Amino acid sequence: MPDDRIVFIVGSPRSGTTWLHNMMSDHPQVVPLTARDFGFPALVHEEAGVDQPVNETGAFLNYSPQHIKAVIERMRKAHPGKWLVEKTPTHALLLERIFRLYEQAKIVHIERDVKATLASYVCHLLARRALSAADNGWYWQHASSMIEAIHRAMREYKHDRRVYWIDYEELCHRQEAVLAGVCSFCGISVDAVPAIVARWPARCANDATVTNLTTHQRALLDKYARGLREYEYCPV
Repeated sequence: MPDDRIVFIVGSPRSGTTWLHNMMSDHPQVVPLTARDFGFPALVHEEAGVDQPVNETGAFLNYSPQHIKAVIERMRKAHPGKWLVEKTPTHALLLERIFRLYEQAKIVHIERDVKATLASYVCHLLARRALSAADNGWYWQHASSMIEAIHRAMREYKHDRRVYWIDYEELCHRQEAVLAGVCSFCGISVDAVPAIVARWPARCANDATVTNLTTHQRALLDKYARGLREYEYCPV
């Protein structure tokens, strides 16, 4: 199987990568790569309290090239003719490493309104803590630094034909068309898209978690979001 039948979904954390990965994984021509495939079962995540969803492999963050190739080759042999789809948002920082191993891999990069991404990311970081911890500027600085690093890294691939850019807000409002575009880019049939969309209905582009923030927390959000304005999504 040629190495262009492997797709990596990347983007800032909380930008819609999980939703897109779920839809792609529901395609009959696709097999998702998960943490379990790399020997990192859900039970370990739960017992260790590791904040990494099972559908994120973190492969290029955690494993050697030899281990990655061995896992992917095993999956290819087990699912001949299928496309393999992997999702780890921060792999956006490691595209050079990905292309070194799989030169013709497809990358799907999803972007979202930076202020909404920042608010959602901070609330996600605080999921196991009291929301009052959001009064600490460290969380906002950490989240904004991560978002900025990913956007800066992706600028290097703005015109790379192996990278497909989509907008989260557009995905919310034109779900079928955007998903069909992703499938076409990857070389996957679009015939199954309407049924997939019916099973994974569009989500609201506005993050409800923002409404739970206090006045002080909103001020912190505004402060750090201002520094990210240059990274607002603009179509390629």
